[in-house]
Amino acid sequence: MLLSSAAPIRADFRTLCVISFGSAPGSSGRPSNGDWVGQIDTPELLSAVGTFLAAFSAFASVGVIVLRHDPHVAWTWMIMAGWCVGVAMQIVAGTIARGRR
Repeated sequence: MLLSSAAPIRADFRTLCVISFGSAPGSSGRPSNGDWVGQIDTPELLSAVGTFLAAFSAFASVGVIVLRHDPHVAWTWMIMAGWCVGVAMQIVAGTIARGRR
């Protein structure tokens, strides 16, 4: 019985190691010869900004619900536009990255 209860702990530890060491320097998938020095990777930038916009919009909409605010319609449209633009940026980033293969 003890061995069966330890298996999930080992799986969680393995997942934690993969997450931790996967983000270590040198594993970004970029060329190591310096070809990318001083250049911005478009899919990376689009993905990062898109994730920020979508997450901020989700945070703002949940805040409106939790605080029981009744914002002006313009704020509602801005939150929706931020989410839509953020998701669109992520989709475009994925499309560009897949096209590079």
